[in-house]
Amino acid sequence: MRYRSAAFSIQLLLIVILPAATVTGALPREVRRELSQMSKKAKTVSRLVRKKKIDEAKAVIEELNQQVTALNITTDERDRAWTGFQKQLERARNVIPVSFESDVAPILTANCTRCHGRERADANLRLDTFNGLRRGGRNGVLLLPRNPANSLVMGRLTASNEQQRMPRNAERLPDDELNTIGKWIAGGAIFDGDDQDAPIGQSTKDPPAKVDIVLADGSETVSFQGDVAPVLVNFCLRCHRGNDPRGGFSIVTISDVLRGGDTGNTIVPGDSGSSYLWQLVGLQDPIKMPPGQALLKRSQAQAIKRWINEGAHFDGNDIKATLRSMVPTASEKEAGNLAAMSDEDFARRRIEQAATMWKRTAPREDAGSVTTGNFYVYGNVGTDRLTQISKLAETQLKRLQDQYGGNKTSWRGRLIIVANQNRFEYTEFNKVLLNRRTPPEVHGHVVITGQLATAYAVFHDRNNKNSATELSSDQQLNSLVAQAWLIRDGSVLPNWLQQGFGMTESGVDAKFLSQLKPQALQAARRLRSPVELFNNASFSPTDTRIVGAMLTRFLLTQGKTKFKEFVNTLRSESNTAEAIISIYGQPADTVARAFVSSLSR
Repeated sequence: MRYRSAAFSIQLLLIVILPAATVTGALPREVRRELSQMSKKAKTVSRLVRKKKIDEAKAVIEELNQQVTALNITTDERDRAWTGFQKQLERARNVIPVSFESDVAPILTANCTRCHGRERADANLRLDTFNGLRRGGRNGVLLLPRNPANSLVMGRLTASNEQQRMPRNAERLPDDELNTIGKWIAGGAIFDGDDQDAPIGQSTKDPPAKVDIVLADGSETVSFQGDVAPVLVNFCLRCHRGNDPRGGFSIVTISDVLRGGDTGNTIVPGDSGSSYLWQLVGLQDPIKMPPGQALLKRSQAQAIKRWINEGAHFDGNDIKATLRSMVPTASEKEAGNLAAMSDEDFARRRIEQAATMWKRTAPREDAGSVTTGNFYVYGNVGTDRLTQISKLAETQLKRLQDQYGGNKTSWRGRLIIVANQNRFEYTEFNKVLLNRRTPPEVHGHVVITGQLATAYAVFHDRNNKNSATELSSDQQLNSLVAQAWLIRDGSVLPNWLQQGFGMTESGVDAKFLSQLKPQALQAARRLRSPVELFNNASFSPTDTRIVGAMLTRFLLTQGKTKFKEFVNTLRSESNTAEAIISIYGQPADTVARAFVSSLSR
């Protein structure tokens, strides 16, 4: 089976299209002779590269560039001698290996590390270290050495869909930068730095100056961790982090803070008057920092001044820790509050959450509720139906626990199940609470967040019967309970796995699932490579559910024990490809191709 190639083709980008030779003006004989000598010199680059004399090879190319510029050959003079030299020069450029540290790292630093770095790692992906790039993130492995066309990173950088293309909300990277990354991957994606866990590009920079950190002795009236760090993190970190912080002033760690920035006197311990930081936040008129946002409170600015005057002492537990780790976020504070709640507190929380959600989405509809050991069922489908739903849900939960193991109680405070009688109410639920539209084929979904702050399943209870292509309402309920049970700890699992496990455990028979094979095969064939199946490929909701069901069923044929190990691995390891090879002993690409092959049988 043949898959469509990636939108980006390294082979195409590496081709330089030279202008057609024009013979309207002849070059002087001595110029053609010089171009011939320059072409011969360009051929020496390959030999230098083979001897690993890369700097000498680059010097030759630079010298040739200067020579041809000095010749000042006009467009109408460009004959075969000029064209031949340009082709030879381009061949010479292409044999120069791309350096990760010198060539690739600056591109990633400028475009990617703001969202995929130490302080923020969207999709569990860090691109500020080589190990982070090599490891990949929630959507899978980014690099396939010597295969740029099928490397996920190139697919994302060159995607035609602006919603999928990276960097997000930015212009497509220039072709020369894409060419550099692609050529590096084609050459084996080799790391040429000193430490794979160090910030990328570090080996090309001078090591940072050492600073003296004085630990707090208890005499201080201001706490760095409690008073100063929260101000720096909440007001300054956005601009003063990463490999290119504004003003050369990074505040990622206490060492960075004390090292200062380009001014050289950002912080002078014991002397706030000589400290540029205090001048910016407390003395200038108007105050210049932080720019474009609310000014610091007077008490916050004074805390920074007093901390500097008292010697800029550090009262944290680890001098290598990031300031971000010292300052709990709103979600971290909530997590702490949730951890301290009792089971009774959680149960009351669920009742309040259900009522609040209903009031926001269907304020004019009366709703009832039924409570069981594991579920709080809420909705406007009538008491008898709510009772029936609660019994079906408990039966499904027990079956899952018997089949796959697990605790008797799966959700703290119970799982909310919201049953909507009308389609409009369900679509409003999505629109108001999740700010998303509801595709016609979607009739229910599950939301479980970390620490079980929120745990609910909601569906349109159509009270319909099973058809050749659609689940009945009871099967839909079974599917939602299965999905909720799979992510019962609040972990984030791939959409195909959640949806597929839900359909597999919905109660449909083998005949129903077999009828889905052609659609699953057709969806899989639209991918650039089968391995994208594991990378949360952009399927429609229907295709996600169907492909996911087929893929889940395929993995289950390898045994439930392995499947459970695979799911448990994904709960702690977001890289699906690494989880596949860890549990199933085969590369994700091999497993994906075997799965696609099974669909055609």
